[in-house]
Amino acid sequence: MAPSEKQYEIIQTKYEGGDKVRTRLNFQGTLEQAKAKATEEAKQNIGVRYAVFAEGSMVADFQAYYRTTITCPKCGEIIPLE
Repeated sequence: MAPSEKQYEIIQTKYEGGDKVRTRLNFQGTLEQAKAKATEEAKQNIGVRYAVFAEGSMVADFQAYYRTTITCPKCGEIIPLE
């Protein structure tokens, strides 16, 4: 990785009992790596928002969030929905 390339981090946001809980995940990488990781985590944790930030930035470059899932009637696969 080139030293001039931006590093990105992922922040997880959950709502528990009316409280917003933010957690910084142990991840640093490129934007593409962070997008893939955030999407994977969001599919595994329905209802939890994952935002990708450049280090030191307050504005997210990408967010992944799935509200619910459906089950395919033919194959039984569980499909997350945005």
